[in-house]
Amino acid sequence: MIVDKVHTFDVFLSCKGSRHGIVFQSEDNMIQVEAWVEGVTPILLHRATEEALMGETRKNTIQEREDPRTVAGKAVYRLHDKQLAVPGAAFARLIREAGGSHKAKGTRKSLKYIVPAAVLVIDELCGLYLHDRKTKIVDFEVDSRPVTIPATKGRVMRHRARCNEWSCVVHFRINETIMAESIVRQLLAEGTEQIGIGDFRPEKGGPFGTSSIVGWDVVSVPKAKTAAQQRNGESARQE
Repeated sequence: MIVDKVHTFDVFLSCKGSRHGIVFQSEDNMIQVEAWVEGVTPILLHRATEEALMGETRKNTIQEREDPRTVAGKAVYRLHDKQLAVPGAAFARLIREAGGSHKAKGTRKSLKYIVPAAVLVIDELCGLYLHDRKTKIVDFEVDSRPVTIPATKGRVMRHRARCNEWSCVVHFRINETIMAESIVRQLLAEGTEQIGIGDFRPEKGGPFGTSSIVGWDVVSVPKAKTAAQQRNGESARQE
């Protein structure tokens, strides 16, 4: 759970030179960051399969039951080289939810509503590595435990892929006109510790999927403005 204390951050809601308070995302104010997170607790991987969404997972006979490893293997994300992965959207949501504990200065809204415009996760899938950050994870252990189906309140056994040792690299594009890089890093740190990713994470009452930031590198910075761009920018602000 996220701490109850609410902090206030300076967040820029308008762009210099804008007459209508609209923020334009341009290459001049975007930076790209490569972040590494290292798992503190094991992670459970389980994506929504087509069978599950169509309600075809119920088996009526013992002969039709599949091997737990086969069941778990059908519900994992993999890259083209068979490397296990987690969706980049999980990190985008993690940062957004972490922003709910912080208010933007000068407004009653929390950062949760500002993060989507300020932070973009570039990766559709983020590959998993061991702690050495070099060895790709292609295999997993099987975690079997009963879960409750919300619709029926019934309990069934669920088999999920589990990685006890893991790390992950994520690439972000940050619009510093809207939100400072340091704020995004803090939200990521809080989210990885308090919200987590994957199944049965702290956000859902479980202990899995927590991590910590072990690497944060700015791989590209905004291009320096030319003298002409600076002069024209000053003229626009004076209008």
